[in-house]
Amino acid sequence: MPGNMFTPELFRPEVDYPIIPYDYLLRMAAERNPDRPAIVYHDLTLVYREVVSMVNSVANSLLELGIRKGDRICLCTAA
Repeated sequence: MPGNMFTPELFRPEVDYPIIPYDYLLRMAAERNPDRPAIVYHDLTLVYREVVSMVNSVANSLLELGIRKGDRICLCTAA
């Protein structure tokens, strides 16, 4: 078999994606379909409205702790 046939370049098509923050995309989806499932994991289903509410809760908690836009943080979630 010739050298390394499976280089990452084979799996990365050159596509120009718009630079849009994930929270903006999430909020757009929630506005269009607030009751549509956003996350499905085993028997847990969260709709977009619930996910946005959770995101807002975490964001507000971080702001209360003094975290600002651009600060780097690490989140550890319970499994």
